[in-house]
Amino acid sequence: MGHEWISAISSITTAVVAVVAVIVGLKQLFAWKSELRGRHDFELSRNIGITSMQLRDAILKMRNPFVSISESVASAKELGINLEAMLSVDTQRRASVSVAYEMR
Repeated sequence: MGHEWISAISSITTAVVAVVAVIVGLKQLFAWKSELRGRHDFELSRNIGITSMQLRDAILKMRNPFVSISESVASAKELGINLEAMLSVDTQRRASVSVAYEMR
């Protein structure tokens, strides 16, 4: 009679432990899915932020009215324009600025 009780208690304990293990496993699965979703949202937000800052910088660069002489001369040389052959210094400056803006 004592052996039957021990066997029954053992079976009940095994069943309870199995149910608890399934519950803990499901909780961990849902926690993992939530973490994965949060990580994905974070990466997406981070990428959007980085891209928007790069876009802002590109817009500021395009709207910046300052063009350095070295940028102007380099742009003109890259396009094969001979600035020295032009008549006046003022004409050279206008042409080099125009070329530099087009190269941006």
